[in-house]
Amino acid sequence: MIFDATQLVVNQLNAHLKGTGTDSPVTLGNISQLIEETTSDSKKVIVTLVNLEEEAALKNGPHHRIKDGKVVYENRPVQVYLYLLFSANLANYSDSLKRIGSVIEFFQGKNVFTVRNSPHLDGLTLSPEELGGFRVTLELFSLTFEQINHLWGSLGGKQVPFVLYRVRLVTLTAKEILSSGPPITDVSLSTKTSYTYAS
Repeated sequence: MIFDATQLVVNQLNAHLKGTGTDSPVTLGNISQLIEETTSDSKKVIVTLVNLEEEAALKNGPHHRIKDGKVVYENRPVQVYLYLLFSANLANYSDSLKRIGSVIEFFQGKNVFTVRNSPHLDGLTLSPEELGGFRVTLELFSLTFEQINHLWGSLGGKQVPFVLYRVRLVTLTAKEILSSGPPITDVSLSTKTSYTYAS
């Protein structure tokens, strides 16, 4: 699910940039490994997953559901936020700024992605059932100067033009059933009282 959410965003952004005549495509990659390398990725916008955060407020939900007339018990799905770093790794600094501007403009105009409004689904691994409820929402995430320093320090120290987005909420589940049984449909109460008398 993490890969599919990220790949969907990359696909949509790529389609938008190509439609505007931009010759710098978007790709998934580890920006810390690509900054110093002279590869084909040195002229691209690189999307890097830099953090995951669990949404703890959604942990306290039901651990069962009805499936085929039976009660199925399973662990709660893990709901996570993805933090995606968009880095413009171009040789020309002015072009890098333009690409980051294009990224921000695109997500300002469209920040919710579903199967219905996202025609480019190449490379996704989700089943048709999973795709039906698939929804990716992006929001711009601002960092302080100190946080920026720590972020790029962990990525190798060399900063390039970038923007950070938070993707909410991605659901992760193994769909492993712990146990199952018939549902309880009737509850009977006994009103009889038994008394024992001492002789």
